[in-house]
Amino acid sequence: MVSRLGRRVVTAIVAVMVIGLGACGTIPTSGPGSRPSQASDSGRHTGERPGGERPRPPARPPSSTPPSSTPSSSQPPTTPSTSPSSQRSEGEVASRRDDGLVVTPAAVVQRCLVDPQHRDCPRTPTVYLTIDDGPSSASTADYLSMLTAHQVAATFFVTGHQAAGQPHLLRQIIDQGSTIGVHSWSHDYDLLYPDRVADPAQIGSEVDRTLAALRDALGPAFTTTTAFRYPGGHMSWQGMGPADHALAKRGMSWVDWNALYGDAEPQERRPTTRKAMVKMAITTAKAADNPTVVVLLHDGPTRGLSRAATPRVIDWFLEHGYRFGVID
Repeated sequence: MVSRLGRRVVTAIVAVMVIGLGACGTIPTSGPGSRPSQASDSGRHTGERPGGERPRPPARPPSSTPPSSTPSSSQPPTTPSTSPSSQRSEGEVASRRDDGLVVTPAAVVQRCLVDPQHRDCPRTPTVYLTIDDGPSSASTADYLSMLTAHQVAATFFVTGHQAAGQPHLLRQIIDQGSTIGVHSWSHDYDLLYPDRVADPAQIGSEVDRTLAALRDALGPAFTTTTAFRYPGGHMSWQGMGPADHALAKRGMSWVDWNALYGDAEPQERRPTTRKAMVKMAITTAKAADNPTVVVLLHDGPTRGLSRAATPRVIDWFLEHGYRFGVID
């Protein structure tokens, strides 16, 4: 007999699948023409995910993840050095910093995207703004100013080749109270996922290289993160198990998203006005039907519309009773 919890989990996953696919189309498949081009702002990677960055049914974190990457009450999650003390909450997994923001390990956030009823997951609506592809001299400081003005923070998933040359922006992220996650070194789909299959050696090497660059730039101000976001999202590629294991060996866990600005969607679906982008962020957050909302947006010189939309997006979440969190 299926337990009540089991029925809830199945119901939640089916509901997310219906919402994600009904609102946003089908999951991209392999085949000719399915691989995104490598042209981008930096010339190193594409600004679009395969088939667009629409929310899709979140995948469950691998059960092989070692205890070191799933913090418990005996292994508290790390917090930025700017907030030295915190209070435990939400099943002794998340913590609350002195500034009121919730800090949650990546593995727990991903778990809550899959199973909102899990004992580790918040009952209070909690939103995590996640800003990918930076840092950028054209935009990161603007985001930080907006976050500071609203007294909230975000998680910046940075690429190593961007981060290595801009230590001042990394320090500003930490000083503002936001957190830093790893988004590979190259963001090059052909290197990371040849023939659309994850290459664990390449992914592990890029994680190591990016973490080394972050430590060099930040020194003792940087407490090693457990958060990794796959370029293109975990849901977009094949053969992810060995890559997930490579992350777990490094004490890291991946996290996807369940809401988005749409700023890297294919052109035919990408919002073209601030109002439309705000609407997409709000609509996808509502469609997630989950107290845990992870919003995807992007850093970079071509993301002016994303920056313009951000104050209104933050206002909406605050007006609707969400607390803000960061992923660690």
